Amino acid sequence: MRRLSIVALAAAVLCSSQAMAISTRHAWDGSQSVGPFGCPDSSTFGQVITLPKFKSEIKQFEFLLALTSGGKGAHTIRGELYAWDPVNMRPTGNAIYESPQAPLKFGDSNFHRVTFYPFATVQSNKQYVAFATVDKDYDACQANPFTMKWAAVPDTTYAKGEFVYLDDVGDWTEWEITSWSTANADLAFKVVVPH
Repeated sequence: MRRLSIVALAAAVLCSSQAMAISTRHAWDGSQSVGPFGCPDSSTFGQVITLPKFKSEIKQFEFLLALTSGGKGAHTIRGELYAWDPVNMRPTGNAIYESPQAPLKFGDSNFHRVTFYPFATVQSNKQYVAFATVDKDYDACQANPFTMKWAAVPDTTYAKGEFVYLDDVGDWTEWEITSWSTANADLAFKVVVPH
């Protein structure tokens, strides 16, 4: 499911009086996806983003996920935010944000919003990777194996980043020493920064 062949659209930058969103969700056709994510292989999926000029905080980021292994399930993931090394294709430095355990309880096979709230201070015009992982809860994942798919759009939708993933089989120590893979796609994502 990692290959996409759909029409390219431009990424949207949506503004309100209090916040601005970098989003590709407008380009999602309601069915295109990348996967599988979960146990046992690709346990880390994310999106590289470039923070706009003069923006120094990421308030939230969200993705659209759906179960692929059956219509019901309760699983645990964590959201992460790191600086991104575009040369070596991997996160760098300490975690800027790590969410607590985020239990997902889906009662169907529809796509659901999964949102994280880092309120993290960052640098403008720098690249970051926002991702979700089962790595730090991999024992629970193995005890109750599951896979998910993530809503995706063409890789030309967002020119300042891309979908990245790591087949680390639950080993989060691989994040900063192994180059991550890409799949010629962007995720259907939203990142909110102060206006």
